[in-house]
Amino acid sequence: MKNKKLIFAWSSFAIFVVTFLAITKFHHDDRKTSSSGYQYRIFINKDMLCDVNADEIELEEGKNIPENTADSFKKNDDDLFYEKTKYGFLPKISPDGDRVFDVYSAKFPDTGKKKACLVIYVEAGSVEYLPHAIKILGTSRATFVLPHYLDNVSNVVKMIHDAGHEVFLQIPTQASTAVSPKNEIAPFLANSNSEDTVDKLMHLLAVSKYVIGIANTSPTLLTKSAKDITVILEELSKKGLAFLDLEKTNDILQTLSSDVGVIHANASVVFDSKSVLEISDDSDGKIFFIHLDKLPDFLTAVSKHENYVIAPISSVIKKHE
Repeated sequence: MKNKKLIFAWSSFAIFVVTFLAITKFHHDDRKTSSSGYQYRIFINKDMLCDVNADEIELEEGKNIPENTADSFKKNDDDLFYEKTKYGFLPKISPDGDRVFDVYSAKFPDTGKKKACLVIYVEAGSVEYLPHAIKILGTSRATFVLPHYLDNVSNVVKMIHDAGHEVFLQIPTQASTAVSPKNEIAPFLANSNSEDTVDKLMHLLAVSKYVIGIANTSPTLLTKSAKDITVILEELSKKGLAFLDLEKTNDILQTLSSDVGVIHANASVVFDSKSVLEISDDSDGKIFFIHLDKLPDFLTAVSKHENYVIAPISSVIKKHE
């Protein structure tokens, strides 16, 4: 009797195990079939996306772009003129030989009038006035020079660029650099190590896109040192940028810029914030360097000369290349 109960118990257990395994296999096979069908639909959709124009792909706001999808998007023109480096994005000459200077300088139509080339220096304390300055310039085009340590400097550059103007970054020298914790790039020094000079220059150029060159705004031994300025001019030439010297005369810089082949110009008339602005009718293409707060005075002076039109510095440089 005892043996019969034991056999019955083991038989029941065996039947339970077989039933459990049969049910488990059934569900497993069913889910596998459903999963295969789902994966099949996914593969078909991905294949179809390969034939879709990337410009027509729309993503829901807030969704991240998948890495493989982002790679298929049409590249922005910026990619032709910038490369990512350890410093950040640095300008370069495009494969077709186009320069950043040519692409991002202000578009200025030649009206046949004499040019009063306007270079505006934006100090840290005058940035708030910039939107109004851009507004009163209207359709006129000008050149702006910015120190690299401005708050949100890349946004300031973009605002100026989007308004149709052009931008140079001020090269920091001991005479021109404000004592500020925001000045993260040490002043460029004459008779410095060439590697150190290049390193500072790369840091400066990586501050923002849409900059067409660097500008010296005050007397400095740096631009009078053939060794140091040659290093700077050669690097600018490789990257398709200009050097704007706002000292009235500098024979060494003029000669070297011609030898190296870098775009270059000197200021004809330099005004500080206390100057009385006067414009003569004796020549064309004079370069006027003013501080931003002198813009209303400059516009008033120019308005008295109907044969003059305000122009960016690039309009003169391109004419004499």
